Formats: sequence, structure tokens, C-alpha cells
Amino acid sequence: MLVLPRLGRVVGVPSLVSSLRGIGTLARVPSCAFSSKKRTSKKESTEHDATDSGNNATSTTSVFSLDVYEERMQRVLGDMQQQYMNLRSGRPSPSLLDGVSVSAYGQSQPLKSLAQVAVRSATLLHVVVYDPSIVGAVEKAIRESDLHLNPSVDGNTVHVPIPKMTQETRQKLVKVASTLREEMKNRIRLVRKDAMSDAKQREKIDGEDAVHRYEKSVQTLVDAHIKEIDALFAK
Repeated sequence: MLVLPRLGRVVGVPSLVSSLRGIGTLARVPSCAFSSKKRTSKKESTEHDATDSGNNATSTTSVFSLDVYEERMQRVLGDMQQQYMNLRSGRPSPSLLDGVSVSAYGQSQPLKSLAQVAVRSATLLHVVVYDPSIVGAVEKAIRESDLHLNPSVDGNTVHVPIPKMTQETRQKLVKVASTLREEMKNRIRLVRKDAMSDAKQREKIDGEDAVHRYEKSVQTLVDAHIKEIDALFAK
């Protein structure tokens, strides 16, 4: 069998935030306290949701909130679990192609923003491309992805057969899982960057000692989520 993580509810990390609230001024802040600008970014439209894309999520509240960053990190773990579940199943799933990026219109864009992916049968995905002029680019992106698939073009549709699970296929999927692990770690680091920037901007208000406590709390949270990512891969 493919050695990939058993999926389940991520435990341990959320409770860490509660324990960290004793370090400095950490508080739960309602989502309405953050502007919509904070929740959107250019990267959102090209790669991931703005909640972990490295956009400036500086708090506008009177206290430094660790919860908003914990929520973003938990979303990363959720994405990883979903994608690992797709890999383990060996069955077609539209989200199997979520990690595919297409070179189109002069930039790299996620496949899901350029086409609709649907399950045609137990062994086949259909990718209906919105713009027929980039069908070739979509087919090439799928073919050259780490998924080792062999797509074919029919009009504005790309047929993607999903091969039966073999030992070779399992080995390839393990490599895909390893690549996914590093991608998720990078997303966690982007959240860390935002959190550290937020903490630093509070130095004039809360003082240098408080900022050091905030930074220590953020790093503890980051380390815990990185550990969870490694655990998901290793199971």
C-alpha cells in the first residue's frame, strides 16, 4: 500500500493557542475587526487563498491576536489533509489537479481558475477549458506536472486518464506527497512572515519586551504546525 498519512482530525495544535495566550497580550479578535483588504491579495487569484498567501495581515485592533494566524495555519493543514486523501484513494477527484499551474496569458495561473474539472468515470477526469486558445497550455501543464499523467486533447476538453495503482505509481505518488509537504511548509512560513510583521509594528505601542513575547509565541505556533505537517507525511 501507498505509505501516506492516515487522515483524521488535527489535534493538539488548536489547544496550543490557548496556552500561548498567557504570554504577553494575546486575545481572540472577531473577524469583523479585520478589514476586507487584509483578506485579499494578488496571490489569492494565482495560487492560494489570501488567508495563507503572505499578504499583509497586520492587525488593526488594540491587541496582538495570535488567533487569526492560527486559523490560517489550520487552513493549510486542512488543505494538506484533503490532497493527501485524494492521493490515497487512487480514484479520480477534481482536486487531484489543484496543484497544477498553467503558463497562460504571460503568467503562471492555477488550473482551476482556467478550467472546470469533472469526474467522467472511475478512471477518467475531464478538464473543460474556458478559453480554447490555451487548451494546449493546459494539456502541457498536466502532462509535465509531478502527477505523471498522460492527458489528451479533444476540442476544448482535456481527457485525463487516471492509471490503476501499481508499485511504480505508488512510488510516484510518494514523491508527489513529499513535494506537497514542502509546499505546505512554505505556506506556513508565509503566515509566520505576516505574523512577525504584525508583531513588529506594535513595538511603539506595546514595547520591545512585549514584541519579543509575541514573536516567541508565533514561532512556537509555527513549530507546532510544521511538526503536524511532518507527522501527516510520516504516518
